[in-house]
Amino acid sequence: MLSRKLFTSHRIIRCPATHRLYAEAMSSTWPAGKSRIILGSSSYSRQGIMKELAQEYGFEYDTATADIDEQSLGDRTSDPAELVTLLAQAKADAIYDRLETKRGLLLTCDQVVIYQGRVREKPASTQQAKEFIHGYSEYPAGTVGCTMCTDLESRQSFKAVDTTWVRVYHVPWLDGRLLLS
Repeated sequence: MLSRKLFTSHRIIRCPATHRLYAEAMSSTWPAGKSRIILGSSSYSRQGIMKELAQEYGFEYDTATADIDEQSLGDRTSDPAELVTLLAQAKADAIYDRLETKRGLLLTCDQVVIYQGRVREKPASTQQAKEFIHGYSEYPAGTVGCTMCTDLESRQSFKAVDTTWVRVYHVPWLDGRLLLS
């Protein structure tokens, strides 16, 4: 089955927990015959990964966006894993409500950056983005992401939450470029 091969591919999944999620989702217990795939994301990088997989494995997929106000959902001062899970589920619910045909698999995701113990929102300006990058050389930053795969008929979902920490070491040639450019 094409979708089984897709979701156990090492190319879409780069972290073991998410790989296990898709392996479980595509196991023999998953409802058969779900060839329709919907990527519930407007993320350029996620769409790029899906496009690459579609070309490689010869399948088609649709995209949909949730169009939700993410800022109004969840507690950004609490557990980031709970936040990204809530947001991935909210995206799935919003897309599900707008679908005419409730068959196939829906993939939704969310990710946040953690810096000094707090969720860091997307930078509001280029200058703020430069300051964020510079700050990552002083303190490690992490990302917490949730990937959710939902069967649209049964509404059964599988999810994985992964955390990654990154330490950016001082790069002398960036000093002037980041803060003065």
